[in-house]
Amino acid sequence: MTVVADARWRPSRAGILNVYQYEDETLHFAGGRLLLRGVNGSGKSTAMNMLLPFLLEADTRRIDAAGEQTGVLKSWMLADNDETQRTGYLWIEFARPDPEAAGGTRHHTVGCGIRANRSTDRATTWWFSTPRRARIDFALTNGRVPLAVDALRAELGSEAVFAQNQVREYRAEVARRFFGGADPSGYFALLHQVRNPRVGDRIDADLPRRLLDALPPVPEEAVADAAQPLEDLESHRLNVRALAQTDRALNSMLETYRHYARRVLRVAAERAASAVTTARSALQQRGRLRAASDVADATEARLRDEVGQLEREHATADSTLAGLLDSDAYKQLAALLARRDQVRSLESEADTVEEVRNEAARRVRAAVDLVRSRRGRVDGDLKLVSDDLAAAARHSRVAGVAAPLPDAPVLRPRALRGGVEGPAPDTDPLAHVATAAVADAVRRRRADVTRVRELLVESEKQSEAAFRAGREAHAADQRADEARTAAAEARATAEAAGADHRAAVAAWWERLTEHVRAVPPAEPVGSASRLTVPAAADPGGEELRESARMRLVAASAAVVAAEAELEPALAAASLRLERATAHLAALDRELVAVREAQDLPLPRAAWQGAEPSDAVLFASVVDFLPGLDDGARAALEAACEAAGLLTATIRADGEVLAADGELLLGPGPAVEPNIAEVLGAAPLDGVDPVAVAAALTRIGLGASSAAALWVAQDGRFGAGPLRGRHGKPAAELIGAGARAAARLRRIVELEADLAVADGERLAHQQVHDALVEWRRVLRGLGGEIPDSRRVDDTVAVAAGAVQDAVRAGERAARVRTLAIEAERTAERAWATAETGAAEAGLRLEAEALDEIRGALVETDAVLRRLPDRVDTARRSLEDWASAADVWEAESERLEAAQDRAVDARDRATAARTALSATEASLGEEPERVAAQVEAAKARRDGLAEEIKARRAAHNQAIGAAATARSTALAAEGEVERSEQGCRDARAALLEVTRVPGLFPAARADEADDLPDLPDTVEGAAQLVAAVRAAVPDPQRPVDEDALDRSLRGVRDSLGAGWDAGTSRFGDGAPVAIEVSGPYGRRVLLAATEQVAADLRRSQGLLTAQQDQALRNLLHGRVAREVARALFEADELVRGMNTILRAVTTSLGIGVRLDWRHRGDLDPDTATALRLMAKDPDARSDGEDAAVRVAVSGLVEDARAADIDASYRDVIGRVLDYRSWHELRVYLRRPGRPDELLSRRSRLSEGEKKLVTYLPMAAAASVSATAHDPYEIGAPRLIMLDDAFAKVSEDNHEGLFSLLVGLDLDFIVTSERLFGTHASVPELAITEVLRDADLRTIALLHYHWDGRQRTELARA
Repeated sequence: MTVVADARWRPSRAGILNVYQYEDETLHFAGGRLLLRGVNGSGKSTAMNMLLPFLLEADTRRIDAAGEQTGVLKSWMLADNDETQRTGYLWIEFARPDPEAAGGTRHHTVGCGIRANRSTDRATTWWFSTPRRARIDFALTNGRVPLAVDALRAELGSEAVFAQNQVREYRAEVARRFFGGADPSGYFALLHQVRNPRVGDRIDADLPRRLLDALPPVPEEAVADAAQPLEDLESHRLNVRALAQTDRALNSMLETYRHYARRVLRVAAERAASAVTTARSALQQRGRLRAASDVADATEARLRDEVGQLEREHATADSTLAGLLDSDAYKQLAALLARRDQVRSLESEADTVEEVRNEAARRVRAAVDLVRSRRGRVDGDLKLVSDDLAAAARHSRVAGVAAPLPDAPVLRPRALRGGVEGPAPDTDPLAHVATAAVADAVRRRRADVTRVRELLVESEKQSEAAFRAGREAHAADQRADEARTAAAEARATAEAAGADHRAAVAAWWERLTEHVRAVPPAEPVGSASRLTVPAAADPGGEELRESARMRLVAASAAVVAAEAELEPALAAASLRLERATAHLAALDRELVAVREAQDLPLPRAAWQGAEPSDAVLFASVVDFLPGLDDGARAALEAACEAAGLLTATIRADGEVLAADGELLLGPGPAVEPNIAEVLGAAPLDGVDPVAVAAALTRIGLGASSAAALWVAQDGRFGAGPLRGRHGKPAAELIGAGARAAARLRRIVELEADLAVADGERLAHQQVHDALVEWRRVLRGLGGEIPDSRRVDDTVAVAAGAVQDAVRAGERAARVRTLAIEAERTAERAWATAETGAAEAGLRLEAEALDEIRGALVETDAVLRRLPDRVDTARRSLEDWASAADVWEAESERLEAAQDRAVDARDRATAARTALSATEASLGEEPERVAAQVEAAKARRDGLAEEIKARRAAHNQAIGAAATARSTALAAEGEVERSEQGCRDARAALLEVTRVPGLFPAARADEADDLPDLPDTVEGAAQLVAAVRAAVPDPQRPVDEDALDRSLRGVRDSLGAGWDAGTSRFGDGAPVAIEVSGPYGRRVLLAATEQVAADLRRSQGLLTAQQDQALRNLLHGRVAREVARALFEADELVRGMNTILRAVTTSLGIGVRLDWRHRGDLDPDTATALRLMAKDPDARSDGEDAAVRVAVSGLVEDARAADIDASYRDVIGRVLDYRSWHELRVYLRRPGRPDELLSRRSRLSEGEKKLVTYLPMAAAASVSATAHDPYEIGAPRLIMLDDAFAKVSEDNHEGLFSLLVGLDLDFIVTSERLFGTHASVPELAITEVLRDADLRTIALLHYHWDGRQRTELARA
């Protein structure tokens, strides 16, 4: 898993000058790698933040790793010091191999200047980009003072320095210089995420999101192009939006008004309905009251007749009763009735006494049952005590316990009456049951058994340990013998490897000597170069590794020396080639320019600009007059050139201005002689010949003209006090013919010069290529020096084998001593166990001891529960005695109750006998008289009650008849009033329905118009029914105040040109809402319907236009860019998985990525988005339609979620394919199926960091490749803050090896790492030391070459 790297940009040096607590420090990279060490707070993370990716990204808002701090630059510059103003620099240098560059390496430096001002509390930045090397080719200080921005611009050139407002240009320069013009912002965003020290804290949520962000985005330019047609529809869309806003406002207003209208209509209908109900009730009541009055009169007459008849019958019944009460038979009957009452009283008393006797008998029977039950329980409890005593005796015999147990308890009852038994008094069958002595004996026996068992276990354990120790001693002796044999073999192998290495190096020296002697010449015509032929070095010695290392050092030094000796010649050849190439290119450019130009350009100073053009300058607008010879023309042109006239401008007013704006000749009269005699105006378009001729007359011809500005035909000129003379071989600028001839001459000269220069460049190129090829072969020889790994490995193996043999022998001796001691310990343990068993009288056998221990456990369990059994038995004895006492008391009460029952029954029987005799003597006559008296009384009393009731009913009937007549008369007037009220309510309801727009707004959609009905009660009822059928109940109450508030709130939402107001068409009438707008003034419902129709029409037109724009979009550039990005993203994920398949931790944990469509997308949308991966031209019509529907829906949803967003933003979000997908991270563990990473994944903190580093490193590698689309060798960077924290040390080398294998250059910070692993071929290590009191930071530099770490001298 090694990424092969071509020649590319790598960081080589970096610097911090007067920023934070750094003074002037240079950091060196080794192989593009740098590790910053230091304790927390030392400033190592600050140094990393100062350099990358800050100096490439130029974003002052994202300097710190988390991107959360503000004012970082100002804090660095002004904190911890007292300076009012402070200037500092941050820079980083990149290098890449380039055979055409001096020294074979091309360098480029970028950096940032910072100036902070305490008084303004601001920090200003500027940026620079240059191929020169800081502190080597240019300095950032002058006298130890950092340069200001102007001084830096003077040092590097204005094109190399970018002001604070030119950050965009600086970023473009970085993108062009290092990334071939590709936008690296996505790559930098990933670097920010990777270097965040909190990466991995929320691994389940953050890691997939960060990996998704690493995928390539859709280009913003493509999104902008795609969105433009939709943006062009914005005015139409705004109109639709305004119309939709008006539609929503009117609908909202209509909804409120509908509830208001329904409320007022329903209220008016209810009033009318109430009037109808009242009228109908009055009519019905009048009929009922008339009938009731007639019935009341008839009832009063009937009751009056019935009362008279009853009064007569009552007088007759009263006379009959008086005769019966005065007879003798009735008097004898009274005495008989008194005696009957006495007999009944006696018999009732006898029955009561009998019930008391029966209850006493029942209680006696219950007492007998209780006594017998309590006796049974006593017998059961005593049996349990006896069984436990027997069990204890049985177990104690098995356990060998000699203590005696008490006898079983014996019960002694006493006989009571009726076969009932009770406990004998003053006896306790359980008094002798005591087990304390036996329990003590059991505990002592258990202690003996436990002690002997422990001694036996210890003896067996020691015996087993002695056996194992003996076995280990035997095995250790065998291993020691094997280690001694392996050590001898390893030493022999190491000596053979040393001999082989010596021979291989000697053969290599011969190849080097031959190559040095064959060095090519350093100049095209020079002789062969002569380099010192190195002498072969062959150090010997017993130490094989040191001898091999010395051979390698000598060989490497010879290669370095030969290359160093060649370097001056190669540098000179490179310089000659570079100059020859530049000269050839300059000639070629000039030849192309001359060929393409119609005339040679006029001579301009280096400081002069390109404006005005040559076509309007003096040399172009004049020409020589006929008659001048070539010499005069050449001299005259030379004088004009020296005087500044050739590049001067003739203005319309006759002024002549020099190229720098100086006035050469102002307005004035003509001079004599003047150059109009030899020069005239050229016939050119756009040139005023009059102005030119006038200017020529004011320029003198010769000194005799006495003009302020004059030229002569011998080359002399004068301009004010200035005098001079100039010459040239021929005229080449004034006049079209002169310029054409000069152009042809220059073309011939340039072609000849170009041929010569090309030959020289080819010769220098051949020399340079030969020297570079020789150096390449030399470096190849340097890379082919036979390495000493086999010697190192075999010597290390031999040394390890010898140490292993020594350690194995020592261990065998130690193990044998331990085995002897273990045997002795086992014998002592057995003797101790035998003694303990003999003293306790026990057999030293595990089975016997376990049996005795089990018997003791059973005995102890019985003895523990026996006291509870005894207590239970005693309570049962007490309950038995108490039941016997109760039985005796109940028996005595039964005897007394039986005596009382016999006496009461005797007295009742005697009284009954006497009564029977009396009744026999009187016969049946008293009974007959008694029946007649009772019947007469009942007849009289019944008639009296009935008369009373009929009189009351008659009185009520009289009042009811009078009331009914009065009520019937009142009902007639009520009918007239209710019918009039019904007519009034009907009229009021009709007035409400006629309010403009009210009823149409209130009625249901399918309701009919109101019918024309008569002005009657039934007509009103039908009108109410029609209104109720057409108008539903309001869903919420809306009164006029609520309607007015709603109207005020909605009016502000109406579009421009719209308004709404209320009108009232009568006192107390409901309000109507009218809307004014482009359609005139209409009621609310009509206006709302018109706006809705217009909105549908406008929306349909807009939808059609949008659909066409979407069709164009889905077949345009952005669709291809999305398809390309999807393909590249798929390839990137595949690339990351390819890398991750080969990478695991020391515990075998790996990572796999699964990139898929989001699970919450509906199937149709997911399918359509999946089709976006196809080229638009390859999609079918059906697929195009599916994609268009899906994208249109997503665009509409996005617009609805953010109506103020531009289409560029909406299209960018919708077509960001990363939002369609989810990236799942799976853990790979040995022998287990892949596990989806989640919050429930069982990972330690270190494993979480590992699982984060693996895919993030792969993402950095793949993203770096993706952001080098032109393969120019862009930097491959990664930054890790507090690298590999919480990761176990056995994984550190693997992680460093991963970064190296992915060809990632890095800056990492750590408090404890050194990174000195064999898998890291080269590494710069810088120790950061900060003195808080002195407010300064010092650096210690180390270099790791893959084998050893060396401290470097301070730069």
